[in-house]
Amino acid sequence: MKPSESTSINNPFVSSFGSSLAISPISHVGEPLDLSIIFDSATQIVFKNLSRKEHENTKVKALEDLTGIVESASGAGIEEGVLSAWMRIYPRLSVDSSRRVRLLTHTLHSTVCSTNKKRLVNFMPQIVGPWLCATYDNDRTVALAAREALRKTFSSEKLKKVWEVYHSKILTYCTNIIEKEQVYTLSSDQNKNAEEAEAKFARVIAACISSIRCILTELPPEAILKENSSYKDFFSKPRLWEFAYYGDPTVRNSIYTLLSSCLKKHRGYIEPNRDIIAQSVIFKALAISQLGSAAEYLEALIALTEAYPQTWQKVKGKKKNKSLSLIARFISQGPQGAQLDFWTHMNRLVDLVPEDVIPKERQSIEDFLDSYVHGINGPTVPKTHAVLSWSSYFGVCHRLLSLQDISDDTKQMILKSRIISVYEEHLLQEAKSKFRVQGALATAACVNGLLKLSPEKNVALVDRANNHQNYNQFKAIFLTTWGDLENIVSSRLRVTESEPEAKLELVSLGTRWLELISELYKLLPDDGITCEKLRQSNRKLIQACLMDLESHKSPSMTLLFEKAVDLSPSSIWKDEELHSATEYFFNVQLPNIHPSSLTPSLFKAMLKWFRLSENNETVEALWTQNMDALLSGPEESKAETLMAVFNEFPPSLHGKLPAVSSLETYITKKAEQAVCEDDEDSWVFTIAALKTEGSLMTNSTINHVLEMTMNRIRGLKSGTVQDSSPLVKLDYLAKNYRLALIRFIESSLSGSELYSHLLRLEGSTLEFDKSALQSISQSIESGIWAADTKHDSHLVGVKLAQSIARAVLDYKHPGREPTPVNFLAAKALNIFNKAPIGEKKSIAYALTFTDNDWSVSNRSKLPLSTLLQIPPEPRIDLLNPLGGCVYLIHPDIITSASSGNDWVDNYVYHELLLIATYTFALIQNSDFYDLLDKNTRIETILKLLITAEISKDNASAVGRDGQTITSMSLQFVSDFQSFMALRLKSHKFFSESSEDEIDILGQNLLQLSKGRSPLSFYAARVLYWLLSELVELHGCSQKLAEGLIEKYNPRTSEDTFMSVALLLSLSRPLTGSTYVDNLRNYLTSNVSGMNSSDFPVNEGWLVPPQLVLLNTLMPKSSDEKIAFPSQRAMFLLRNALSWFELEEGLDNQDKPSVNVALLSETTKLLRSLVPLVKDVYGSHWKLMCELILMAWEVTSRNRDRNVQMSPMTYWSMKLYETLKSSHTGNDDFEDAFKDHQKKLHSTLIQLFESVFGDSYTTDYSLSSNTVIGPTDDPSENICYQLLARLVQEIPVREFKSMDGIYPLLRKMPKPIHEAAYKILHEYIPMQQEQISIDAALAGEDDEFQPQLTPELLSLVLETPSADKMEDLLLEASPVGELVEEAIRGCFLAWRLIFDHFEKATFKVKMAYTENLQEGAYLDKLLDMTFEFLGIKHGRTFEPSRDFIKAYPIEDEDWSSERSVKQLLVHLYYLALLHTPSLVKTWWGAQKNRQISNGVEAFTEKYLSPLIVDSELSNVSRWAAGELPAAGASKDDDSIEIQVKVSKSVGEVTINCPVEDQAMEMIIRLPRAFPLRKVEIEGARKVGFTDAQWKALQWASHTVIAVQGGSVIDAVMLFRKNVVLHFAGVEECAICYSIVGSERTLPKKSCVTCKKKFHAACLYKWFKTSNSSACPLCRSGWQFYGRVAH
Repeated sequence: MKPSESTSINNPFVSSFGSSLAISPISHVGEPLDLSIIFDSATQIVFKNLSRKEHENTKVKALEDLTGIVESASGAGIEEGVLSAWMRIYPRLSVDSSRRVRLLTHTLHSTVCSTNKKRLVNFMPQIVGPWLCATYDNDRTVALAAREALRKTFSSEKLKKVWEVYHSKILTYCTNIIEKEQVYTLSSDQNKNAEEAEAKFARVIAACISSIRCILTELPPEAILKENSSYKDFFSKPRLWEFAYYGDPTVRNSIYTLLSSCLKKHRGYIEPNRDIIAQSVIFKALAISQLGSAAEYLEALIALTEAYPQTWQKVKGKKKNKSLSLIARFISQGPQGAQLDFWTHMNRLVDLVPEDVIPKERQSIEDFLDSYVHGINGPTVPKTHAVLSWSSYFGVCHRLLSLQDISDDTKQMILKSRIISVYEEHLLQEAKSKFRVQGALATAACVNGLLKLSPEKNVALVDRANNHQNYNQFKAIFLTTWGDLENIVSSRLRVTESEPEAKLELVSLGTRWLELISELYKLLPDDGITCEKLRQSNRKLIQACLMDLESHKSPSMTLLFEKAVDLSPSSIWKDEELHSATEYFFNVQLPNIHPSSLTPSLFKAMLKWFRLSENNETVEALWTQNMDALLSGPEESKAETLMAVFNEFPPSLHGKLPAVSSLETYITKKAEQAVCEDDEDSWVFTIAALKTEGSLMTNSTINHVLEMTMNRIRGLKSGTVQDSSPLVKLDYLAKNYRLALIRFIESSLSGSELYSHLLRLEGSTLEFDKSALQSISQSIESGIWAADTKHDSHLVGVKLAQSIARAVLDYKHPGREPTPVNFLAAKALNIFNKAPIGEKKSIAYALTFTDNDWSVSNRSKLPLSTLLQIPPEPRIDLLNPLGGCVYLIHPDIITSASSGNDWVDNYVYHELLLIATYTFALIQNSDFYDLLDKNTRIETILKLLITAEISKDNASAVGRDGQTITSMSLQFVSDFQSFMALRLKSHKFFSESSEDEIDILGQNLLQLSKGRSPLSFYAARVLYWLLSELVELHGCSQKLAEGLIEKYNPRTSEDTFMSVALLLSLSRPLTGSTYVDNLRNYLTSNVSGMNSSDFPVNEGWLVPPQLVLLNTLMPKSSDEKIAFPSQRAMFLLRNALSWFELEEGLDNQDKPSVNVALLSETTKLLRSLVPLVKDVYGSHWKLMCELILMAWEVTSRNRDRNVQMSPMTYWSMKLYETLKSSHTGNDDFEDAFKDHQKKLHSTLIQLFESVFGDSYTTDYSLSSNTVIGPTDDPSENICYQLLARLVQEIPVREFKSMDGIYPLLRKMPKPIHEAAYKILHEYIPMQQEQISIDAALAGEDDEFQPQLTPELLSLVLETPSADKMEDLLLEASPVGELVEEAIRGCFLAWRLIFDHFEKATFKVKMAYTENLQEGAYLDKLLDMTFEFLGIKHGRTFEPSRDFIKAYPIEDEDWSSERSVKQLLVHLYYLALLHTPSLVKTWWGAQKNRQISNGVEAFTEKYLSPLIVDSELSNVSRWAAGELPAAGASKDDDSIEIQVKVSKSVGEVTINCPVEDQAMEMIIRLPRAFPLRKVEIEGARKVGFTDAQWKALQWASHTVIAVQGGSVIDAVMLFRKNVVLHFAGVEECAICYSIVGSERTLPKKSCVTCKKKFHAACLYKWFKTSNSSACPLCRSGWQFYGRVAH
């Protein structure tokens, strides 16, 4: 029944008014709700909205509102009226057309029922039916919501009782709907969507049928019996079974599942109604499409047929063969969306159909089988159905052949045209009208079909004895079928040489035939008649191939022979005749066939035959004979044949074939061509040969291939594609032949060398194939201890570990870059972690460096102790608290450390740092560290600590690769000291009696710090750090600290290094210690008694140890208070000053040489003493000033920048700073300081300008990445910072000249750079005031021309390009800080250039603008700016508006790309503000529209609003008198003007009153100002002609647009022109303006016409006209009393 059919039935309930009575609670027409019992009017409205027909949104809103009402009343319970109304409306809402309405309904129903369980009993009869049906809604979410409502309301036990109690109500509800409801009764006539109404009807009917099935299945039999009569009546209704052919698949599925369930449990309801069921379920349902219900329908049909087979006889139709034709029609439509089991079920159905209803006529059977094939080949049938569908087809054919009354003619038809024809199509691949399957699926389908015909596998003949007749019958059928197929194949295999096109078909046919035999043979018993027949067919084919090879040697038969040997079962070779014939062929005929195109196939056939042969001697003889014959012949087909052998080599032959020397030789030759010559064909051959590893390709041959590959890798130096080819080859070998590669590493020195080369390449930055390198390393490392290993894994592991350690110092080859230490450490730990537990210790020691290994590889083996014999530089004084000890190193050591050891500072330290970094990375692994023995751990930590101290002093060293290793050095120090701090955290304070590792380490350091060697110096520094950390972490009592100091008694001890280390590290617990005060007083007495004769006064470095020790105990800041009498301090101070000859008036050459070490320590001491004696009067203050001057003059004399000068310079400047802050309050002190202040300032300025000397040369050329300059020395930076700070405190007026300051913008150190900028930044605007005055006083004929500083212009010439800027901003830039200074110098120079415009007059600004224009300086900056900002390429940059106008350029982060971009925007803003004419000229010259448009849009968005606002604000302030009228004269006041500023529209209105009238001019600033021209409008004019008025406007316009003036300049020019016009001054006859562009009047007059001109206008006229005649009268112009002609 189609859905539409239900609407065609007359409705008996429809009245003349179109209304109807309610059939069920879900009918669309019913009694209206009684809302009078609901007290809340809002709730009444909600229920009215719920009662509306087909208004989804209204109902959804009402349900949401009602949910809120119910939830708000959940505590007290909802009122009875609301509950009653809901229970009445729920059934109708539960089947609403809208899914949202149904979902919200069940959700709300869940809340109502779960919170009102006790009140629910009265309403259950009317809601239980709709509630159960809702659980079978076809929308899954709606059904889940209904089930969730049941679960929340009832427990599982109670729910079963509910179904039982309300069984009759549910049945009545469902039967009533199924019998009476129609489409129009469930949906309103107002619903215009017929499909929606049909869907609602189908959903309701399907749910009701499913609900009845549910209660029939779930309820106990006794409950069903109570309603037995109702069920009988229900199942007897024809309307119920009409739904079996309804148009909706959900309805059909529900009726089919109901039928299947009843046939299993309740057949009593089905049996009386078989006639009705037969007509509906079989006759009518088979005739319609079962799309979406085919699987359920087939199950129902099978169940019905199994229960009542005779039901098929009740099918009534006009045709005699109605049953079979209906099945044929059904199957012709295919599976109709069903799964694979559809075909099995279909086969089952045909088997179950009674034989007497199956027609025996030939035509009927042919039609049926054609329909079956049509269904199999349908366009919608998935390919995965092929095997089962054809198996089902062959099963149906078998069923028809087994019919008793079928004629022989019909059987022959089935056999010949319906079975054999299908196999013929498969074998011949000619016509594809039926069998449209290919490949393995086709073979499987055919095999299944033959199994159906095989008498051994015939499932219908289980008992062969009882079915002897049928067995013989099917045996005959099978033999006939097989014989026909064999004849077809045999006839086609008789191909002559004249039929070349048939050769390929022959091979395909034979292959399919062999596959069919092979697959069928596997599924049949070996002793059956079928298998014997298969073996015969196989033998015939092989014999035919051998006969052809003896005579014709057909290629097609050769290929077929190979396939036959491969696919044939092993049992056929038991035939002696066949075995002998085959062996004879391989022994006699095959050697004579070489070379030939047949050889590859025949060799493969021979290998496959070897696999089946049991005679090893025969196999070995045949193999050797044929291989020698092949390789001794011509080159033709050798490689092709061998590759075929390698690719098809059976694993079962591994180790069975003998080695053939000629084969090994040939393989080696091809491998050499592959590896050494990169021959691709040979490499493909080698890959194929490697598949026979250990059999045809021996281990020695593989090792030779690896050796050659290693030789190629050894020579790799660049990252070209060609160079990467050996890596690709090795990667292939490592992935596929890992064990062979590891054996190679184990057994040869070349193996270890290979791994070393791989490490070097993998860690390098060259453009090699890194993925291949990583893959190779992973294969090697994971294969060392693999489970299938056959090598000495311990030996291989140790070898690889040693290779990694050696790679740390791999510098033997010139030009080879170092392998990163972190990479090597990661490799080392990877090896260690993969090693078995028993081998980890040996691997760990193989990975570490021994005492002898802590050496360098350059020149000679220099251990760490030899490195420590080189004395540290004096600059260390500024970097370490023990720095003063650097002057105490024994002079013998200093003498022995000759200047020839400069290489030590670079290469030796670099290699020491590499070892330390690598070792530290290893010991960070706790498992690795714990495996080392105690002594090794302590020695390792000690060496690393000393290396860390050396690293602090050599942070700016240059490594072997010529690059600074600052970051590497600092990173090592930071990481290692953090590592040690964590270990010290778990340790207590130092104890000399403990055996703990840290304590033993401290004891060793105490011993090592004795003496005056560099090692003692560094050991003392380590001791200081160690004890300081322990004090910081665990604290230390004063008693314990004093005891430790007293034990080593600094008074008598000669071990000053150790004493200083102890005193400094224990300074905190020793605060306020009497012992320390006594020691300080003791040392003071000793030092106070010294004179210059007690130590050498020369250019050496030695100082008294007591002085260094005393400096250790002196306060480091003014906040630190000590018990130190001022008299003693005064005596010490005067004595210290007496060590130096401080006399005024001596020339530099007459001054004695100075012990700079002594001077450094002395100034350090004096700095500590000044706060103690600042109130003491005397001449010593003058001497201290002289001492400072002497130190600075010594520094200035040494222009070679010896770093030995740094500490002396620094401490003298610190002393000066202390004096400067303390000199008030003491007349002598103050007078002495003031007397020397000018000289101190001038000397400090001289020091500032010249401290770097002539040797400080820096190439800041940005055309390359090479920068020549000093390294980043921390000690120098400390000096520079202090020097810069002190110089900036000097008033600018004391600088005699800035000639020495400008060059400092080029210098490297950032503090000096910034100080020079700040000084100039203050000086330049101050200078402009005087320049402006000079320019104003200069006459027209004076040659005074303000110029920008040449040094600044030379700096801006170095403005980098955008590409160079991006390169320099990279973090890994090889030029580092040096190029940063170049960028900084360039940008600071631009900022200083714009400083010139700040306080300059218009005339001076014009001169500066012309200065910039002449050299086109600004163009390069603008080009770089907009390319770097990305505007040239269409990208945008959003600057911070806060930093456009004012930018802290001195605090710029030069390594940040955004910061540099922000700075460039700021410079662009200044260029627009001060030189708009130049920017406009550059912008107008841009030919690229993208650039010009982008610049304009960027300017208009970010900068123009700021500039316009600034201009208009300045005009407002000027008009209010807040700004001076620059350039205005007293005469200008004769006419008052009124200025009105309108910022909203960007206008300035100038009103000039003339007698009783007023002139008015308006200046409008465009949105893209100043790129776009201003608009000047003369609104009203008085006393001017049109030409004069236009000239007046043009003059003001020129000031802004051309000359770069401001709006104020334009307004002032306008006023001056007006004043002079009414004063009778004649305008220039060229520009028609009275005041010219240079703010001058027309003074050059023609002797003939007496007209006056501006000098600039006249000069321009002469230049452009190429004539010196008067522009008006054309007479010659008279120069100096002569007329020019």
